[in-house]
Amino acid sequence: MNNTDNNTGKAIFFIILSSFWFSVMQVCVKFSGKNIPLMEQIFFRNLITFFITFFVIFKKKESFFGKKENRKYLFLRAFFGYTGVCCFFYATNHMTLSDASILQKSSPIYITIFSAILARKALDRNKTLCVIIAFIGAMFVVRPKFDSQTFPSLIAMLSAILTAISHMALSYANKFEKPYTIVFFFSLFSTICSFPFVVMNFVMPNIYEIFLLIGIGVFAGLGQTCLTMGYRYSPASKVSIYTYTSVIFAAILSIIFFKQNIGLYSFIGIVLVFISSYYDYRLVQKHE
Repeated sequence: MNNTDNNTGKAIFFIILSSFWFSVMQVCVKFSGKNIPLMEQIFFRNLITFFITFFVIFKKKESFFGKKENRKYLFLRAFFGYTGVCCFFYATNHMTLSDASILQKSSPIYITIFSAILARKALDRNKTLCVIIAFIGAMFVVRPKFDSQTFPSLIAMLSAILTAISHMALSYANKFEKPYTIVFFFSLFSTICSFPFVVMNFVMPNIYEIFLLIGIGVFAGLGQTCLTMGYRYSPASKVSIYTYTSVIFAAILSIIFFKQNIGLYSFIGIVLVFISSYYDYRLVQKHE
């Protein structure tokens, strides 16, 4: 295996690992969401990640804000990432959760399209096919009803577009800055932006909820770090499809924590995600 193949393998590993951590984070979000407002969850998610990355950067004596010429990429990653999260949380508050989830998970499709436009190349038919199959697989698992109002649905689609732009900015930032610097900048930006909303609608958590909020922050930090590492080894246009594995992890965790069963449609969806991911991996190996 040459160095390029090795880097692609590492990228896939970190993207899948990030999907796992984000799925575990969602379990904490679901448990704490009975009493804690969503913006408060977002605030603590980023605040804890901020302190963790601050400590790591301080200990390693790395840059907190990166080089001046690279801050535009850090800002784009932070701005579009945060607004994407806000749009997704708005959508989940105003429409069926499964509908919001599947619309938000269309981001790899936009990454494929935007990457082709920026590179001034035609869309890769095989890559596009893999993304579409994975998206269909996700639909089988989530089984959206599509009976929600139009405006929240558009906001969920906007979340997917913003997430796609954020991930592409992350790929560019990874070329110039260290992963912990990128995660620190993102968490600092998101914490500052979330703070006013928390002040206006703060709910004092109990001991149980405090541990859940800490879990949200820790697992989000792990997810962000792994996602950043993944895009450091390979561009978003190549490996973003593997974010669909979060659908599989979510299904498994739902069985463990919420006693939900995986039905036939969910099983078919998981198989489709596996097939598309494996086929995409073989295509990457063939081209490299």
